[in-house]
Amino acid sequence: MNETIIKDIKDNVIPQLIEVLNIKIDTLTEIGGYQNHVYQYSEADQEFIIRITTSTHRIISEIEEEIQFINTLYQNRVSVPQVITSIHRNSVLTFHTNANTYYVTIFEKVDALNWTEYKQTSQTFYKAGKELGRIHEVSKKLKNKINRHSYKENQFIKDVYNEIPDKHIQERLTKLLDELDGLSKNEDEYGLVHGDYNFANILYQEHDCLTVIDFDECEYNWYIYDVAVYLFYYLLGGNPNKMNKEPNEELFKHFITGYRTECTISVDWISKLPLFLRLREFILLSSIYKNFSMSNLAPWQAAFVQAAEFRILNNKPFIELDYVKLFEDL
Repeated sequence: MNETIIKDIKDNVIPQLIEVLNIKIDTLTEIGGYQNHVYQYSEADQEFIIRITTSTHRIISEIEEEIQFINTLYQNRVSVPQVITSIHRNSVLTFHTNANTYYVTIFEKVDALNWTEYKQTSQTFYKAGKELGRIHEVSKKLKNKINRHSYKENQFIKDVYNEIPDKHIQERLTKLLDELDGLSKNEDEYGLVHGDYNFANILYQEHDCLTVIDFDECEYNWYIYDVAVYLFYYLLGGNPNKMNKEPNEELFKHFITGYRTECTISVDWISKLPLFLRLREFILLSSIYKNFSMSNLAPWQAAFVQAAEFRILNNKPFIELDYVKLFEDL
């Protein structure tokens, strides 16, 4: 998040929050964040998470619809944090400064570890797949439409045309979007997805119990997209130029086995994984172009940009893995 915005939050939003929520200042801790800014605080031996969103990132109706989705998942026993309604009976609080408008959402803090603190195992992958399958099953049965944008309105997709100067890369994205347009969209294939389902947006507890967080990117997309996103970041790992296939083959087997205990998926959609891995590649690439100085990238970012642009411009797949065979061999 922009340093100017963070300063505005600290100087002008936090004092208002402390007053409105009657927060004891010594319990308030800054956590940080990428697109939203996050704090935690405690009250009566219970801990809460505060998420602060700028109006330039989301309009209030988008956040309200996200919360509706989270509440529906929670009511259907999907492992997600509970959204806390304020004393004003609002799930979203609005605060104004001279520079911006901010929306605040409060969640119950989950007593769990993040991905850097918890060892990832085959059982973790299985449980992550199972939880995603449960999310998709609830999404398929939604009775009232939740008004979130589709993948085409994803800001990072738009930013490929706004932030990446290479017209050939833009043309490759247009071609991919045209190909996606030709895919079927029945209710078992396409619906409201998490949108950013990766290891960093899962909290881990004993016995591999998981809690899924951060639905800020939820959107209408094919369900296979969430599967692709989970695989995508494990594939990249610590070196974007050298993806390690063997452990990722095992990861896929455990993950998709867990997924299928809750939700059906056909081999035809598994065969579409390369399309959605590419879609995520475009999204991460545009995010780097938008949020960082291209002349001063960190080594991992620079390596990813170089590798991604080479693959995209030369029509190379994101990864040479036969997911169909892996799926059929289960």
